[in-house]
Parts: sequence; structure tokens; C-alpha cells
Amino acid sequence: MPSRPPALLDLWPVAAVEGRGVEYSIEVALAVLMLIAGWWLGRRLGRRTRELRASEERWRTMFEHAGVVMIEEDFTAVVPRLDALRAEGVTDLRAHLIAHPALAIELFTLLRVSAANRAALTLLGGGDLAGMNAAIRAFGPTAPSEAFLEKACAIWERRPSVTLETSLTGLDGVRHLGLMQCVVPTVAGRPDFSRVLVAFTNLTALRASEERHRQLFEQSPVAIVELDSRPTLNRLKQLREAGVTAQVAGGVPA
Repeated sequence: MPSRPPALLDLWPVAAVEGRGVEYSIEVALAVLMLIAGWWLGRRLGRRTRELRASEERWRTMFEHAGVVMIEEDFTAVVPRLDALRAEGVTDLRAHLIAHPALAIELFTLLRVSAANRAALTLLGGGDLAGMNAAIRAFGPTAPSEAFLEKACAIWERRPSVTLETSLTGLDGVRHLGLMQCVVPTVAGRPDFSRVLVAFTNLTALRASEERHRQLFEQSPVAIVELDSRPTLNRLKQLREAGVTAQVAGGVPA
């Protein structure tokens, strides 16, 4: 086997063991490269993990301290029952559930709350998720709320979101009026019914204020009239666009 020039041999960190110096040096170099690559990937993975944890902590803090009620609901036990109803020939879910309240109650008790922020626990009661889920099961003897029927119909129709004015009743029996928004997230192009996000803006105080002002208006001892000036304003706008001046419009020659 021809020998390499000395200058070339000097470039190789050869450990001449049993005539396998070059092969051994390649193995050592590959091992070193693998160690370096592992160290580099480990650092990148560690940094990415810290970034993900920080991002998760930010979102968790926003969720917990949001000023509106935020709940994550799990409908995975409800969806198969809805699919079975569709297979049985049901086409109008709302009408079917209204006609069969026992079925509506059964579907309602299958719902699970997987997360709830502080505003939700404060408004609705229960103290924690276990208490809130226990309340849902205990709520079975009465008819489900309009909000549940609307959410069930949205899932039935595969709508990604729904918004409605409705009410929520806490464990203390207090009824809260507000605006509810429900969103079904999409994962890999498919709806994820295990993480339905529900946000509820409490408008009870605003509605009470509106009612007080309405009563003041109705019971006022002086004449109060509310006029709709939009038709007049629209007509004036048309005249102005047609080039009619204020003097001509008022009957005074320009």
C-alpha cells in the first residue's frame, strides 16, 4: 500500500493503532462533530423551550386576569350524541331539543369545563373547576339555558363562532345579562371541540342603568319627545350635493 507524502500525514491527527490511523481519526472527528452538534441543538432546544414557557406564562396571565369571563369548555362527549341524532334523521336540532327537554338536559350534563379564569369563578361561583363542573351536573333538573342551546346548534352546524346576548346564572341564583362569544378553534384543519372558548361580557349594570333612565323618561312630569332627524338630515345632504344654498332652501332668493 503506497504511503502518503509526509506533508499530508502531518495534517491528520492520526493515532496509529493497528494500521488504522486514518480510519480511527475519521471516527474521532465524527464523534467530536456529533458532540458539538448535540451541544448546539441542546442549547437551541433549551432556548426555544424557555421562549415557549414564557409565551405560555404570558397567555396564562392574560387569561387569568382578563376583566371578562373566560371559560374553556369540552364538548367531546356532546359531539358524538349530536352526530347520532343527525344519523337518526334529525334536521332541526333546536326544535328537537325543545321538544325533548330530557335529551337537552342529558347533553347539557355531558359538558365539561376544562379551564376558567378568575372572573368566571367569581361571577358564577363554584370556587374551582371541580365545583363548577359539579354545578353543571346539579343543574340538570332544570332546562338548559338559551346559551347552551345556541352553542349546541353552532356545533351542529359546524359554525366556527357564535355571538349572542344572553344571561348566565351563578350558583347563588343571581342572573347576569351580557354578551357571549363562543369560538371553536381549528387544529390541523379540523375543529377542536375539546377547547371551545367562551367569553362573556357582563352588561348587567349597563342594562340596569338603561332601565333606570327609561323609567325616568316615562315618568317625567315634563314633556319629553325623542325625534328621529335622520330623514331631514339626509334630505339636506341631497340638497347640498345638488348645489342648493341655504337661502334658496329656506325660501329666500340667493
